[in-house]
Amino acid sequence: MNRRLYHTSFMIGLGLCLLSLPSLANVYVIIYATCGGRTGHAGIAVDNHQIQDGNSTTDTVSDGTLTYYDLWPAEDDFALFNLSKDREARYYKLPNAIWPAPVTIASLYDAGIPHREHYAPDALLMFRTTLRNDYLLKDFLDSTIRTPHPFNPRRFNCSDFVILALRQATGKHIRAKEFMPFAFTTTPNKLCRRLMHLGDTVVIKSPGNKVKGAFLWERVFAKKPPPLFLVSN
Repeated sequence: MNRRLYHTSFMIGLGLCLLSLPSLANVYVIIYATCGGRTGHAGIAVDNHQIQDGNSTTDTVSDGTLTYYDLWPAEDDFALFNLSKDREARYYKLPNAIWPAPVTIASLYDAGIPHREHYAPDALLMFRTTLRNDYLLKDFLDSTIRTPHPFNPRRFNCSDFVILALRQATGKHIRAKEFMPFAFTTTPNKLCRRLMHLGDTVVIKSPGNKVKGAFLWERVFAKKPPPLFLVSN
């Protein structure tokens, strides 16, 4: 399909979706699938708002741009026997001085996050919130960045960061852990599957089958063959 026609069709469909909702205060979860050796990733974006003057009233409305947050390890090293090790964390808030371009739903859909992956995400999910909760979420995430917690693949990774943000914004208590010897760990694929099964999730972009695989096989053993005790005879 012609790219311009595809983008136009997407924006028309998204516009109809948003018009059907009573609230324009939303948060968005961005998912890169763990698939074929790629680590995968999860991030969260929040609507920005502005005061709009009417004939006799003022209102606060979405201005069409987003503030995006995510968490990364300083080094992408996910071998089987170092998954419990604390790593130096890298927290991002976009736009910023290095990546100043506005973040929008369309930019995330078409091009993805500008600071790392440089390709379109596999899933883009939306959750309705309130104006107050959006402001509180930004304050919460800004505070989290100012007092950073170490990245830990087992206990606090990118998906845990998104779950923490969603709990703050929506009150949802989400568990998205899968087994990796010898404990359970939150992963982007499991998080995406959990969120898509919630009744109030708006799926802007579906990942299809890309999020069906387990992190252990799609990432850890895709880079290095599994030890013999994990291989069936």
